[in-house]
Amino acid sequence: MSTDVSAVALFGAIFLVTGAGFWWASAGDIRRVRDWRTITGQSASVTIVGPVFLRCGLFLLVLGAAAAGLCQLVDAAPYDSWWYS
Repeated sequence: MSTDVSAVALFGAIFLVTGAGFWWASAGDIRRVRDWRTITGQSASVTIVGPVFLRCGLFLLVLGAAAAGLCQLVDAAPYDSWWYS
């Protein structure tokens, strides 16, 4: 696995854990990004940040896994194929 793919996976895991922490901290009041104007204080932004971080973290983990799979596919390609670079 290349360093770029592992960095994406690391950032994805960090975002996922941070988002889960924010989700846990906001307990029962989870909001969407479109509800941004309904928050009434600085501490209420946690209710929006938690789901955003979770989605970004999951996206980065999926992106990292796809990049790792593609990297292995290209490395295993024969010399005269169009996958070879």
